[in-house]
Amino acid sequence: DAAGTLDVGWRLAGPFEAIRLRTERHAAGTGRVPRVLLLERGDLRMRKARAAFCLSFFGCAGFNIAQSETLSDADLVVLCGADADYPDLARAIVPQVRVPVIVAGLPKDQVDALTAAGIAGFVHVRSNAVATLREWQDRLGIAR
Repeated sequence: DAAGTLDVGWRLAGPFEAIRLRTERHAAGTGRVPRVLLLERGDLRMRKARAAFCLSFFGCAGFNIAQSETLSDADLVVLCGADADYPDLARAIVPQVRVPVIVAGLPKDQVDALTAAGIAGFVHVRSNAVATLREWQDRLGIAR
C-alpha cells in the first residue's frame, strides 16, 4: 500500500504454531510430551535421510523425538530405512509394539502389503504436513 506496509491476513507458520501449542497444552495437562521413535534400520544413507526428514516433520509439532536402531518406549514408531527393507521390518516390528507404526517414505508398490502387515500410515515429502500432524495428534489422544 501507499504507506509501505503489507497487510498479511494470516501467517504461513500459523497452523504449525497451533499444532505445537496443542502438543504443549497436552503435555502441561498430562505431564508428558508424546514420544516419537525414529527407528533407523538398514541402508545408512536412506535411514539417516528419512530420519532427518521425520525429525523436522514431527519436531515442529512439539513431539519428543528419539532416534535409535533399537526399540524403546514411544507413542508412535516411525520406520526409517530403504523401501526394500520395509516389508521385513514391518513384519518384525509391528508385532513387538502396542503403538502405531508408520513408514518414512511412500513405497508405492508396497503400500498394500505394508498396510496388511500392520503399518498405520506413511509420511513423506508429499504429505500434507498440517493435516498429517493433526491426524497423529488426534490418533494419539491429544485434545484439541
